[in-house]
Amino acid sequence: MGRELKFILFILLASFVFADSSMHLDIYLYVNTNDSAKILNISILPGPETPVFYSKGNYTFQALSKSNRVVYEKNLSIDFIILSDPPKFMNETIVFFSIPLSSDLQTIKLFKNKRLIFEENIQKFLCNNDGKCDSFENFYSCPRDCPPGSKDNVCDALIDGRCDPDCNVDVDLDCNPILKQKLISSQFPWVLIIVGVIIIFLIVLFIIKIKSKKKKENI
Repeated sequence: MGRELKFILFILLASFVFADSSMHLDIYLYVNTNDSAKILNISILPGPETPVFYSKGNYTFQALSKSNRVVYEKNLSIDFIILSDPPKFMNETIVFFSIPLSSDLQTIKLFKNKRLIFEENIQKFLCNNDGKCDSFENFYSCPRDCPPGSKDNVCDALIDGRCDPDCNVDVDLDCNPILKQKLISSQFPWVLIIVGVIIIFLIVLFIIKIKSKKKKENI
């Protein structure tokens, strides 16, 4: 009976827990015409990566693992001009990358004409476990430094009794007790239905097992 119970609970919970467990990494780089670059912002966020389209050019961006394996690569053209009237030329511009999160992702690089112009170990920016929620840390990249409800420029929207300062009051129900109570009340019947279904499954399995046991005894 124990195995059947575990299997049923796993199937019922899997759809909630693994419905969208993917994470991605967003990176904003300042790129200068003097062939230098620096990180403007970097953050781990839930969900799939944002599609980014660039024309092919003489720049190449890479994300590498701890073993120096290339896990992401993007060839692109970077323009330092604003298409206004008249056009405006700039010394630097912002480039955005959104990539699937890899557990061993460690280094990002930018090349121009196959020559390395920027390299950075990103782990120190994402989480340093110093007890302070700072730098580019957030709840998803460093939960120990940035527990739920922290001021980390990310709305976690968890119903945990803490109002996240990064959330709109209509997004984090902990910031709106009245709306939270209404939602819980409206969902209560569904909770009873789910519990009822689980109980019925367990009863059916129990009956099947008892009948199977009696048949074996009668043989």
